[in-house]
Amino acid sequence: MRSILPAAALVAGLSAFSCFADPADDAAATIRANDMRSRIEFLASDELEGRATLQRGNDSAAKYIASEMRRIGLSPGGPNGSFFQDVPLWVSSYKYNYFLELRFKNDKERLEFEGFKHFTIGPGSGHDTVEGGVVFAGYGITAPEYGWDDYKDLNVSGKIVFVFRHEPRENDPKSVWDGAKMTKYASFEAKIANAKAHEAGGLVILNDPLGGHEPLFVSSDVVPEPLVTRTTVGFEEGQPPRNEQGGMPVVFATMETACRILHRTVDELSAIQKEIDEAGSPVTFAVEGELKMRTQVVGRLQTTEKKFARNVAGVLPGGNPGKMSEVLVIGAHYDHLGTSGSGDDTINNGADDNASGTSGMLEVAEAFCSMDKHPDRTILFVAFTGEEIGLLGSRYYVDHPLFPLASTAGMINLDMIGRNANDDPANARQVGVAGAGTSPSWRPLLESHTPGSKLDLSFLPQDPGGSDHAPFREKGVPVIFFFTGFHKDYHQVTDSADKINFQKSADVARLAFRVALDVADAKKRPEWSDPSGARPEHMEQGASAHRGEEIAIRQLSEEEARAAGLATDIKGLRVVWSKRKDLREGDVILEAGDEPVTDPGAFMKLLASMKGGSVSLFVERGKKGSLFVQLKGADLEGWRPGLK
Repeated sequence: MRSILPAAALVAGLSAFSCFADPADDAAATIRANDMRSRIEFLASDELEGRATLQRGNDSAAKYIASEMRRIGLSPGGPNGSFFQDVPLWVSSYKYNYFLELRFKNDKERLEFEGFKHFTIGPGSGHDTVEGGVVFAGYGITAPEYGWDDYKDLNVSGKIVFVFRHEPRENDPKSVWDGAKMTKYASFEAKIANAKAHEAGGLVILNDPLGGHEPLFVSSDVVPEPLVTRTTVGFEEGQPPRNEQGGMPVVFATMETACRILHRTVDELSAIQKEIDEAGSPVTFAVEGELKMRTQVVGRLQTTEKKFARNVAGVLPGGNPGKMSEVLVIGAHYDHLGTSGSGDDTINNGADDNASGTSGMLEVAEAFCSMDKHPDRTILFVAFTGEEIGLLGSRYYVDHPLFPLASTAGMINLDMIGRNANDDPANARQVGVAGAGTSPSWRPLLESHTPGSKLDLSFLPQDPGGSDHAPFREKGVPVIFFFTGFHKDYHQVTDSADKINFQKSADVARLAFRVALDVADAKKRPEWSDPSGARPEHMEQGASAHRGEEIAIRQLSEEEARAAGLATDIKGLRVVWSKRKDLREGDVILEAGDEPVTDPGAFMKLLASMKGGSVSLFVERGKKGSLFVQLKGADLEGWRPGLK
């Protein structure tokens, strides 16, 4: 039998219930999966053309974000009553001319080879033009401790020296050359240094025919476009390149090219390598004729122009006069990669990276605006531009803050919050949290909200950097970075809205709202702690925040640098786990393509974005010395990072 209450009693009951309702619950409930869907689908639509900084689609996205900030009730956070903070950037274009020559001649023949097709510039090459006789010098190694000298009784002064890649018996576990491991003498750097020590005019490195290696470079009929033109975007006006001259030229040559110059067939070179390996002694020979080498690169500044990108900022003033001067920043980058490649789909929609985080930031803002009472501290919501090209928007902000950094209580960053790491269903509830070491307040606060969040928090032992919280952290502002992990569509045209887990992205935004509300109303602002002090000196293999399918890396600690015989202030990335053959546990990666690497997240992003290209890594292998590791084609697979 159903009981019917009098109307007055019903109203009284509802009033009593409302007295116990939590305004924070009501506000959090406004963050819904369907709202996330509509925002992400718009930001990741083809109409916005991939949202590349300084492009039309990026400007359209900025206007949309500003209009949404105004609609939900935020006040303009930028200068002069605007929602925009201009970010001045210099766009400079460079053109590089490559003057590559490899010409062989003797009394009977003249041979000319094409750059990038038959040969290419090797790592550490100088730009001298040289001409001299040709000498084959085995592996190009001088190693007294192994009783080995490929240059013994050879006069290579001013001559062009051809050498095999790596070292004798490299695949033999019983080899005196440290078994199947590589010694320091196998590196390109060591071969170059040894050739210079013997006053060689130039060096040609070729694949040893019995090694079973991939080609040293990908042969092309045309000069690769990225090597011809380059555009840089930054805070400084473009300057002409230095175009340094001088130094011994170094090239990689195809086996066919080497055979024609050395007048040996592949079978004959294989037999020579076999003889060297089995006899345990060098084999060298000279070739009649002269070889001309030229590896000159001339760069020119074509144009440099000042343009303006825009951060988008909306503010919710604090409700407590005693604390409203303190500011909590909640940010996400809204830019992406624009268009690339050719074919039916050229638009990098960037649904997860970072339409998801931008939408989450707007949802958090709307939740705050739905509350009758403003939190004690002021909250500034910022959509940053230029993250994909160097954190330019956030770096500009910390140098030109809209509110003093000294008054900034903390920064919460949302970047890629819509997928499962590595597309693994086991990670469906998982969200990574970086930056917890920047304040002792963060972890207890986050853990207090975990039970009701529908999420499992993975506190990353190393901050991956590579996103807009990093400039704030560098300025001593406590930060939290929410991130659900990398996946196969990262920086690909396939990062589309239909692959987003909208409920998960809403759950992450809801958690960010809860944490932000507590920070905004707390009696004391989060206390800063140095994140370097929280870095573990040792890490379990599976615990790396920067783990790909075949490798895990993290920043090198001072203790590890010392153990590896390096200066304690050296910057690099340590391999903590590897299933690969080219990189081993304990290796320290110092450079990628002649650029220093210090940020694991940025490094993993770099490699993941170079699918189909190539890059040379400069690696320190402890007491065994240094070497170059060439990654290309299939070698670049397995680097997609994730959380496991």
